[in-house]
Order: sequence, then C-alpha cells, then structure tokens
Amino acid sequence: MPEENTVPEGLTIAEDGKLTEHQKNFMDKGWRLMSPEYGTHPSTESHSGLDSFIKSYVHKEKALGGKKLPMPRKDWKSEDWQEFNEQIGTPKEAKDYGLEAHEGINEADMDWYKEMAHKNGLSDRQAKSLWNDMYERNTNARKTLTTKQAQEKETKISKLKDKWGSDFEAMLTSTNKGFKKWDTDGSVMKVLKDRGLMDEPDIIELAHKIASSFNEDNAPGGTKTPRPVTKEQGAAKAKKLMSEAIKNKKDSALFNKNDPMHEEAVAEYTKYAGMGGS
Repeated sequence: MPEENTVPEGLTIAEDGKLTEHQKNFMDKGWRLMSPEYGTHPSTESHSGLDSFIKSYVHKEKALGGKKLPMPRKDWKSEDWQEFNEQIGTPKEAKDYGLEAHEGINEADMDWYKEMAHKNGLSDRQAKSLWNDMYERNTNARKTLTTKQAQEKETKISKLKDKWGSDFEAMLTSTNKGFKKWDTDGSVMKVLKDRGLMDEPDIIELAHKIASSFNEDNAPGGTKTPRPVTKEQGAAKAKKLMSEAIKNKKDSALFNKNDPMHEEAVAEYTKYAGMGGS
C-alpha cells in the first residue's frame, strides 16, 4: 500500500478492517498533520482539507474579536455587573448618555430617563434607541388623542347649536356677560382661558346655567340670558304671532306700518318664521 494510504497511528479501525467514509476523507484530504482524534471529528466533515479548516478558524476569530464577554450568572456581585456593563457600552455616569433632545421634553424628564437607563445597565446604544422609540410612540398617541378630542368637541358644539337654535350667538354673548357678573375678579375666567377650556361645549353650558341665575326681572344690566328655542317652538311661536295679528288686524303692530312697534313686531315674527314657522 502506498505511504499516503497508510493508516495513521492512533486511528481506530473497525474489527472488519473497513474505514468509515469520514475516515477515508481523513486519509484523502491530507489531514495527516492533525491527530486522528480531531481529524476525524464530525465538525471537520465540511472542510476539504487543513487549509480550509484553518481559514474557517481564522474567520471565526475575527468575527468574535477582542475580549470575550462572560455569561452573566445569578451569583454575580455588583462589581461583576459593573465590569460587564462597561464592556457592553454602559457609560460610567448617567449624565454621559448621548440622548437626542426632543420637542416638548424638558431637561428634568431627560435626566430622569438617564438615571433609570444607568440604573438598569443599558448601553448607550440601547438607551438612545429606547429613548427615540418612546418619544415616537408618545407623540403618535398625543396626535391621536388630540384628533379624537377635536372631533368630540365639534360634535358637542353641533348639538349645542341645534339645542339653542337661532339664539346660539346671543346665548353665548349673554352667557359671557352673566358669567363675568358671577366671577367678579375674573380668576375663574383666567383659569379657563389658560387651559383652553373657554370653547369647550360642556363649559359653555355650565357657564350658561350660572349666568341664568341672573335671569330674574331685576337681573344686572345686560346679563339676562335668552332661553333656548327649538325649531318646533319657533314654528309654533311664528304661527301664534301671525294668528294674533290676523285676529287683531286693525290694532296689530305686525300689519300697521305706522305703529311704533311695527319694526320690532316684524323682526320678531321673521326671527321665528325663519326657524320653520310660516
């Protein structure tokens, strides 16, 4: 048998003297510089020879690179975790995180986040990624909430306009005057304005109820609030005014242009007739 096919010393051969396929590969691929124990190991099957194996090993070493990180253990002490965190990129101090400043986020909130990130051993990269993800999520949530609130406000305003009918603007004006009489120093009005609540339908209705407390005959000047009139009530009122005018045609201010109350009577009828009356 030629020398290159000689079975190396230490290579275990089956009792029948036959070599396994992998043992044959060991003989054929020039693994003689490696001991049979390793040369015939299953992990070498994918390699064509010693050069292929060494090349693979070099590449793996480059990929792993530098100092190897230990696997964290349950019995680690604070100094073990500190060393581990430093290796993964956790800053020595919380203030050293390089976070991006975002609109609407104050310095106190950013400092708190840095403290929490450092306390939990986040690397600078992890802290930045989580910080930006949180900001994006919160921003989207605020936009969704703002849109929803605007839609709800518009719906309530629409219902209030239907409820107050053609007197809506007059109701707003008188309600504002009556509320000011109650809020003598303007402190409540200031709070509502500062918080953007003056145009909230629920606040407007509440203010109207307060202003209506001045609705007696001796109400302070200009604070008497008109009562809301529905379309049905307006139609009924217009019908009644016309009926009375026809009944008392001779003395009716609605038909008598010379009557000093003529214009006022016409305006009143027109107002209610415009709501659906005839």
